[in-house]
Amino acid sequence: MKIFDRGYWISKHYYYQSLVHYLLQAIQFKNIAYFSVCNAGIPFGGMLDDAKSDVYNLVHDRYLIQSYLVNSSNQLIEIIEQPKLYYPFVLKPNIGFKGHDVHVIKNRDQLFSVLDDIDFSKEWLAQEYVDYTCEYSILYRRLPYSDTGEVSSFIEKKYPFVEGDGSSTVEQLIDQYNNPFIDKELLKEELASDLNYIPSVAEKYVLHRIGNYSRGSKFYSLQHEIDKRLLAAMNRFYEDSKELHFFRIDCKANSLEDLRQGNFKIMELNGLKSEPLHIYDPNSTMMGNYKIIKDQWKFIKTIVDQLKEHRKLIFPKTRESLRALRNIRSAID
Repeated sequence: MKIFDRGYWISKHYYYQSLVHYLLQAIQFKNIAYFSVCNAGIPFGGMLDDAKSDVYNLVHDRYLIQSYLVNSSNQLIEIIEQPKLYYPFVLKPNIGFKGHDVHVIKNRDQLFSVLDDIDFSKEWLAQEYVDYTCEYSILYRRLPYSDTGEVSSFIEKKYPFVEGDGSSTVEQLIDQYNNPFIDKELLKEELASDLNYIPSVAEKYVLHRIGNYSRGSKFYSLQHEIDKRLLAAMNRFYEDSKELHFFRIDCKANSLEDLRQGNFKIMELNGLKSEPLHIYDPNSTMMGNYKIIKDQWKFIKTIVDQLKEHRKLIFPKTRESLRALRNIRSAID
């Protein structure tokens, strides 16, 4: 059960504590969407219903993967058959949250199986699947008018896997696998062609490559790997972007060295809704996480304060903010 998983409680701790800090700051700035000015390039600063396709427009082409906005099953099939996109590819909502409804489509049969459950009243993204070795998340923040930023959170994501014993099939190993965030029946549908495969002793069979905690991946802190070279890579990324002061990139690279050299591809760019994901590391402490979350909200407030000192800020109207909140709720229902 999820309630017995440590990450479930860390997530609750993050959001409940964040709500307190948010309310106090909203009262101070007399606006419920005051945070929007922190990332002027993203609607509502990336806290609410920002579309992924719009956010990608802020990123330099060198970091981007091939992406197509999809509004119908016929359009998606046409993209695959032309072909503009090859199997495997990723299909996900254009407005998403925590890996909700993300699919890695491996073949035509799986595509048509997934299409039966896709609601095309909402926009979707079909994206190139990047088969790099490692997946990382980097939270970067930078005060206005500063010459450099800082990396405040750095983690590596590890995908869920089962370990072979030389006699059990993939299906049997899935049945034995203990991970409260794994939907075993859905997983069996996705891995239908491999269910009778028998991994050798100690062979690691990866169940999927979607790097979200809510989909069973685990996060491991790389705070000790934050150095001048990583910061330099992120400063270059920032300089290529547009009006962003607080964001997290989820990216893939073949190694830490490649990442430090700027050789990586962006899977996601999240604005102010970004969590400092190293709080999910098994060695983190609740008191330590409390300080990390408090520091994050303090930094957001400082960004707004400094912007306010130098120019007149225009905050979104309340009705616009409430509409955006309704939009993101409907997108993940």
